[in-house]
Amino acid sequence: MARNPKDSRLLQKILELNNYDHMQKILEVLSSIYEVMICESGHALFVKLVEFCNNQQLHLILSTFQFHMDLFLQTAFTKNGSMSIEMLILFALMTHRVERPIVEKCFRVLNEKQNEVLYRVISYFRDLATNVNGCCISLDVCIDHITNPLRKELLERIVNQSAYFAHDPSRNYVVQHILKLGDIEISNKVCLQLEKEYIQLAFKRTGNRVFGKCLESSKVETISVVDVLLTDAKAIARLAKHFYGSYVIRKALQYTKVHGQEVRHQDLVSFKGT
Repeated sequence: MARNPKDSRLLQKILELNNYDHMQKILEVLSSIYEVMICESGHALFVKLVEFCNNQQLHLILSTFQFHMDLFLQTAFTKNGSMSIEMLILFALMTHRVERPIVEKCFRVLNEKQNEVLYRVISYFRDLATNVNGCCISLDVCIDHITNPLRKELLERIVNQSAYFAHDPSRNYVVQHILKLGDIEISNKVCLQLEKEYIQLAFKRTGNRVFGKCLESSKVETISVVDVLLTDAKAIARLAKHFYGSYVIRKALQYTKVHGQEVRHQDLVSFKGT
């Protein structure tokens, strides 16, 4: 099934259910994992398998390589097999709480050429952002140290997923991180992606932090975000009384004051009290 494109997509959808029993069932055929890794459809399934593995299951896959070194080497000399192995090593290192600091040290100390293989992480950024450790630590460190054109490519990929990431308890942190970079173009693109999500985000514990970072990113975005808020007076009144939403209103009042937007500031005050 893994080697058939249609069946491989079906298996990937099963993995996305994140069901432990389903995962274990698929892992029972690890003896054939090399055949999976070397074909194009199988490689896509392998990437998804690693994404949804827990640490114990990931260790099981790595142990399989240790006991079948001959097959491992054969796999490494094929195009899809080498991509699968590269992805597994990078992902395992960057999301492991003990080994992760080694990767981060490389980002900080080594030059661009020396870090070339690590920068290939951009191919797997969505997988890293799915993982709490990967998103909060290694991916953020990569963003801070990667250089153009790879940096631009990575940021654009994150921008395109920002509406999806912003609602997630783990993934939202990477959106907050890129909004703090001071890159006006990137902040503008993120805010455009989130424009229709603002009110919904404002009522969420983690979403309101993303909303707050949009307000903080620049004067232009403060005006843009507040203008969206001001189109719904009832929502402003509800947010002002909401545990999480009140944070957004306080931020909006703070930054309209900072940027000298007195009219917008007074409009927020009047709607807040309705």
